[in-house]
Amino acid sequence: MSLLIRPHLTDGEGPQGFLFRVAEANGLGLAALCELGMHFDVQLLDNLGFFPLQSVSAGLVSYAKSLERHLVHQPQSWNREVARYCPECLRDKACWQFGWEILFFDACPIHGTWLIDRCPACNEHLSWGRPEMRRCACGAMLGAYSAAPCPESVTRLTKALAHCVMPEETGAPVQIAQTMSLIQLQRLIRLLGAYGDPVATPRPQKILGTGRLDISWNVTSLAAEILEKWPQSFFLMLSHMEGAAPKVGSGRLNGRFGHFYSLLYRGFPEPEFDFLRRAFEEYVAEHWKGSFGGRNRRLIDSMPRKMAWIPAKHARQILGISQRALDRLVTAGELSSELRYGQTGRSFLYVNRREVEVMADSKANSVVDLVTASSLLGLKKSRVAALILLLMPEVRKLGEVGSVWKIPRTLIDEVLAIGAALPVRPSLKEGEVSLGHVIRYWPWSDRAFGHCIEACIKGDILPVAHAQGSRGIKGWLFKSNELKAWHTSRARNADSYSIPELAERFSIKQEVAYFLVRKNLIKAERVKVGRKTSALVSVENLDEFERRYVFGRDLAAELEISPKAISEKLASLGVCAVSGPGVDGCRQVLFAKSVELNSAIVLLSRSLRKFATHQ
Repeated sequence: MSLLIRPHLTDGEGPQGFLFRVAEANGLGLAALCELGMHFDVQLLDNLGFFPLQSVSAGLVSYAKSLERHLVHQPQSWNREVARYCPECLRDKACWQFGWEILFFDACPIHGTWLIDRCPACNEHLSWGRPEMRRCACGAMLGAYSAAPCPESVTRLTKALAHCVMPEETGAPVQIAQTMSLIQLQRLIRLLGAYGDPVATPRPQKILGTGRLDISWNVTSLAAEILEKWPQSFFLMLSHMEGAAPKVGSGRLNGRFGHFYSLLYRGFPEPEFDFLRRAFEEYVAEHWKGSFGGRNRRLIDSMPRKMAWIPAKHARQILGISQRALDRLVTAGELSSELRYGQTGRSFLYVNRREVEVMADSKANSVVDLVTASSLLGLKKSRVAALILLLMPEVRKLGEVGSVWKIPRTLIDEVLAIGAALPVRPSLKEGEVSLGHVIRYWPWSDRAFGHCIEACIKGDILPVAHAQGSRGIKGWLFKSNELKAWHTSRARNADSYSIPELAERFSIKQEVAYFLVRKNLIKAERVKVGRKTSALVSVENLDEFERRYVFGRDLAAELEISPKAISEKLASLGVCAVSGPGVDGCRQVLFAKSVELNSAIVLLSRSLRKFATHQ
């Protein structure tokens, strides 16, 4: 490249300003220099001799590489729309500083004055195409004028922008921006400056001409003031946004804060902006009076834990209760409440968060719901419900139908303590059976299972070990013969039977047992157990049934013929069943005990013996 004059790059000089100075020294314009292939490339500049001797230019080359890196990777951070400068700096040194070329770099950090981007003589914007660096196109000397002072907050903000480019050269005057890149800080400035404007449009970030000071100074001033008094000024900005929100949809976060709310979580996802989201959530926690939608995953988990007053919906979720149960707690004065009204007149019930947490902690320590009890015991919910109602009939739910169970934690701990004291074994020994196997394969009713747990608590029967890797009480190991003996003894000594136990007692299907009870062939009493009503058959009623009736299958077994044959033969002798498939649809044939039945059985027995003799 045939350039006669090759001035050296100076420390602090901007890339565009340096190219301007090279073009001016060679009697060219910037456009002509670019046509020659000249651009700010460290390797190119070094090859062309634009750096001093290598022994004294190491720091300068490092500086140039930093500029080049930002130019290549963050080109949108540089202001190429108009040129701007500080008159005092330009008088002191004929060098266009790199900060003057950065977007939103609106003030001189050295003199605390606003930069200038219009010629003070002709009032035209300074063009990068003017013939001389220190003169306007009209011929006026740019350094001959003075600039107006700017707020200290703006000065500190420009220093923060310079720090993003040259962190070794400058300090970090804005602590929040210490870890940000240049483009990140500029995005933050645009966000705060745009939405901080009291007369902002719905999407105020769409600003044209931000390279011109008459546009950018308002953005940087607002952003600087908000960052200067963080987070109080930010809270004030959010308050203004809330007040300016339309009535329709203002009960929702996106309706109240508009596109700003979405930007916080979608447009600024980097960890450098965590402070921004935290401040927003703190403001919402203290001031928000609307509700949170179920799909709002951004705040639905974190906000209720921070808010002094939380919506009734979240209070119900924390306590695991119904709205009716929550209303009862409010009416009884156990929870402080406050009724708030949205701008459309809709009412919202709020309760004190701290009181809800205290109540939830107390509930967690004293009671558990059915799901938790099921998980701790390692059983299905239906099995746990039957077990709990048997062991503690007074157990109730916290609310009406559909609400959760309130199960004493002491009961669960008492059951689990039995297993905790057992030795753990990797496998069963001969003659042992696990409680999980009993539940799944033995023909035990829920009532029998409940009585087994009750007997374990009392110490009447105890497991001998716990199976390794088995969760809850299903891993308890018993001696099989002892468990069967206990079950047989309990069945003999029981004062009443549930319908499933009745079926087990007679070795019939539960369907048949329920049918006999419905037909009143077996008398049962309705007994309330907890919140449920169950049918129980007393020992007296069971004895009465056995005195009055006999199953056809038992008579058939006695005569060693099939149940179907016994029914047909007895019918031929005039003895009919009182219940059965051909009578009322019962799946078991049942006969009433009588003299006629006894006589018929005797005749059949003789007949069958004679037949056997002839055979």
